[in-house]
Amino acid sequence: MGECLARYIGRHPTAAIAAAVALIAVVAGSPGEGKADLVETCLSCHPSKASAQKETSPIGVPTLAGQHPAYIVKQLERFRIAADGDDPFRRLSVTMGHVAKELPASERLNIARKLSSQACAFHGNPDPPGVEPNACAVCHGARGISNNPDIPNLAGQDLRYMFYQYQKLREPFLPYIPGIKAPKQPNRLHPVMGPVSAELHDQVVSVMLYYSKLPCR
Repeated sequence: MGECLARYIGRHPTAAIAAAVALIAVVAGSPGEGKADLVETCLSCHPSKASAQKETSPIGVPTLAGQHPAYIVKQLERFRIAADGDDPFRRLSVTMGHVAKELPASERLNIARKLSSQACAFHGNPDPPGVEPNACAVCHGARGISNNPDIPNLAGQDLRYMFYQYQKLREPFLPYIPGIKAPKQPNRLHPVMGPVSAELHDQVVSVMLYYSKLPCR
């Protein structure tokens, strides 16, 4: 969630701005807009089976179909507080930060459940050959389905999104590289996944590709 506008606006600036304005307007309770409209507006960035093949669909944005509703709610809270303080699970996004602040806490779980219930956006081989070794399986499951709602499912997830998040998670924990200035406030922090990601190697891309081809449920 959240990097939609940052990366999409260069490719489709008019559509991206319209989606952001519409989303913030709906969560703010603009006249004539309801919560059903909010779910549909969320899906204009977050792909579902119905929207994944549209030419204007943004790339590198996570699908929420099949995701744990509790995990979606928790990420909304991370977006809401990211700019306010020192969150060890920091997740900064200008767009999603605004949305999360406007969205009433009482509505988050209901909307998360509706987004989670969408048909899977990606359909690959339902039984592709496994990948070994798969260090991610310990937490995310051998087939990308986590048994812990605090840990995201990765089955059917967008490959570009997974790789982008992997890079953002590991950046704060990588050794200092001369000539490259480290950001004062990283967009993404995670006390567990950050150090783990920094230790992983290129083989993890094969695991991401494998997960992306699996059904989301």
